[in-house]
Amino acid sequence: MKQTDAVVQSVVDITNGIERPSGRNMEKSFIITLDCPEVAGSAIPGQFVMIQCGQSNHVLPRPVSINRVQGSTISLYVAVLENGRGTQWLSERNPGDVAQVIGPVGNGFSLANKKKIVLVAGGMGIAPLVFLAEEAEKQNIECVFLYGTPGKDRYPVEKYLSRTECVIVTEDGSEGRKGFVTGLIPEYTAAVDHVFICGPSAMYETIYRNRRNLLNSIPASVSLESRMACGRGICYGCTITTVNGSRRVCEDGPVFNLEELVF
Repeated sequence: MKQTDAVVQSVVDITNGIERPSGRNMEKSFIITLDCPEVAGSAIPGQFVMIQCGQSNHVLPRPVSINRVQGSTISLYVAVLENGRGTQWLSERNPGDVAQVIGPVGNGFSLANKKKIVLVAGGMGIAPLVFLAEEAEKQNIECVFLYGTPGKDRYPVEKYLSRTECVIVTEDGSEGRKGFVTGLIPEYTAAVDHVFICGPSAMYETIYRNRRNLLNSIPASVSLESRMACGRGICYGCTITTVNGSRRVCEDGPVFNLEELVF
């Protein structure tokens, strides 16, 4: 893990605003690409960076999953929530601007001894799974990508994957299958070694409570999101309770076995 100044290469808006039934609405999402060889050279899928968003008005860096790695660059897929001053500032950067980055942070996903996998993304949870799918393609691991989103205004996952089966599920039925992505899991788990999941906590709880029917005893890994201040395991601000006791998302995660979680 290193602290470095990353140079902005591009900022591209991806989706418009989304109203949420609870919590803060999402004003937009965007991809920011940074030239950051110190991070790109050692990052593995599932890891994240701590990125400074602004100067004196936004003191604490934000944890953001690494979405893609290409040569010396990393891409981050970021949501701007209502009153999200730090991420709004980040979305307004221009090529040539500099952003301070710490990373890569966390344990990441493991593809060791995998031959066939299923990825399950809910909403912004797609961010770290694209990097994982690209790595699976490089290793000739068969991969199915299930992507659930409110509507057709979404991340263009199939643009980056040439040999991965991408299945789109929209809540409003505007594209692909209609419904929730969790309902499709049993259709795609035949002869699968592992399921990798990233999405909102409610999705994790649904899968956990119905894991016998949805996963059929297939092991699953989940990537957790948490508020954190330091990203180095010092402040204990991202501590969660697991069946193995207290764990820090930044230091012990963000990837955990589904069976470790407590709901």
